[in-house]
Amino acid sequence: MDFAKGYEGRSDFLLLLDPPSALSLEARSVQVLCDRRHGLGADAVARVTVAGSAREAGVFDLLPDGVTADDWYLDRRGARGSATPEPTAGLRLFAHFLWAAGLERRPRYIVGTPAGASTVELITVDAAHAEVSITDANGTTVGPSVIVAQGKINNRWWRSHVVSG
Repeated sequence: MDFAKGYEGRSDFLLLLDPPSALSLEARSVQVLCDRRHGLGADAVARVTVAGSAREAGVFDLLPDGVTADDWYLDRRGARGSATPEPTAGLRLFAHFLWAAGLERRPRYIVGTPAGASTVELITVDAAHAEVSITDANGTTVGPSVIVAQGKINNRWWRSHVVSG
């Protein structure tokens, strides 16, 4: 399982790289992953996947409004294992992870969430820093926020956190 850990706001996230949505994120699995004594420890799990794959895996029945099958999808679960409804929680971190992992290079793109399409705008970005702005499905803009990463990625530790915004 490829994963990274990052911090946004007052929460830490495990980012699980799973474009085909092949991993089971049943409540018990998420609880074990988030356990701070026996698991990897986090407030939430954020699966990095593609909307069409998530739909085919049964994460949801219909694509959220404004989201296509080819868009990235943030499948976020709280430490107790249930899906979390916040439209932008973890999304700036998610966007920086996609760039640092070499998965996304467009400066502006859509990420699907249960609340609908969010627009990501990478203002400046490299593997260690990013300035990211998010506009959620309701038209609310968060940021721009500065994100700082430490470590490495691709089977090595990577840690990122939002430091302003």
